[in-house]
Amino acid sequence: RIGFDLGASDRKVSAVIDSKAVFSEEVVWNPGMQTDPRYHYHEIMSMLYRAAAPDFRT
Repeated sequence: RIGFDLGASDRKVSAVIDSKAVFSEEVVWNPGMQTDPRYHYHEIMSMLYRAAAPDFRT
């Protein structure tokens, strides 16, 4: 499972397998300064892919 939280000053994503956290990331961002929807799409998809891909887990 993947969960995420998009805030005005940071975004967070976590991945859980069998009730065990396998990935967690918190990144500072300022989405209000970005008017291009592609920026938001790219940033959100990027964090979801990192949470889902075992090669990127730390």
